[in-house]
Amino acid sequence: MTPDDIADIEAQLGVVLPKAYVQAALADRFADPVHDDAQSIIAINSAFRAGEFGDENWSSKLVAIGHDGGGNYFCLDTGAPDGGVYLRDHETLEVAKEYESFDEFLAQWA
Repeated sequence: MTPDDIADIEAQLGVVLPKAYVQAALADRFADPVHDDAQSIIAINSAFRAGEFGDENWSSKLVAIGHDGGGNYFCLDTGAPDGGVYLRDHETLEVAKEYESFDEFLAQWA
C-alpha cells in the first residue's frame, strides 16, 4: 500500500488507522487473506456498514482488514488504536478480541 491508499481508506471510512497497521501496510507485510489494497478494504467496510451481512449495528469505529479464510473477518477498533485485533464471527456476528496486539496478529498472518 502507499500513503495515498492509507489516506483514501481513512477519508472514505472516516477513521484514523492505528500506527502499527499503517507501518505494516506501507512495508507491504500483508499476505492473503489480509487485504493489501485500499479498494478491498473500503468495499468490505462499506458493505458491513450498510448491513449487507446482517450487521445492522456495525460500529463506524471498526475496520475490517481481512478474513481468516473461513468467513470470519479480522477488524481493528480505531477508537482504541492499541486495542489489538478483533474477529467478527460470520455465524453469530459477534466481534471479540482475538489478538492482544497488532504485532501478535502480524506474527501469525503476515
